[in-house]
Amino acid sequence: MAAQLPDHLSADRHRSLEGRRKAVILRRLAVAGLSAVLLAGLIGAFGQGVRTVVARGSTATLTVSAPERVPVVSLHHLRPILEGEPIVLIEHGRVLDRNLRRERMTVDELAAEARLNQIASLATVEWAVLETGGAISSIEMAQQRE
Repeated sequence: MAAQLPDHLSADRHRSLEGRRKAVILRRLAVAGLSAVLLAGLIGAFGQGVRTVVARGSTATLTVSAPERVPVVSLHHLRPILEGEPIVLIEHGRVLDRNLRRERMTVDELAAEARLNQIASLATVEWAVLETGGAISSIEMAQQRE
C-alpha cells in the first residue's frame, strides 16, 4: 500500500508546480519592494523627527537621540508570498528533477539529507518534501518501515 501525500499538500500544486509561476514573481517583487523600503529608511528618506534628550551630571553628560515615534508594520499577510510553499522532491521513489532544478539542488544533496534521516536509498522514499523553512521531510515506503 502506497503512502498518501500529506493532507496539507496537493499533487498538482506541490509536485507539478502548477500555478506557481506567479507566486515566484510576486515573492521576488515583494522582497525587492521590502528591500527598497528598508534602504530608504536607512538613508532617512521618511523624515522621522528626531528627539534629543540631554542629561547632565557633575562629572558626565549623556546625550540620547532617537525617533519620536517608531512605526509598526505588520507583514503577516505577506508571509505566504515571502516564505513560499512546500515542494515535493520525491514521489513514489522517483526523484522529480524539475523541482530539484527549480530549487537549485542536486541529487547528491538530496541523498545526503536522506542519510541524515536514516534513509539509505532515495528509491525507498515514498515522499520527500522541501518545507518552507528549508528542512526536507521524508516518508519511507511501507515495506521499508516494517
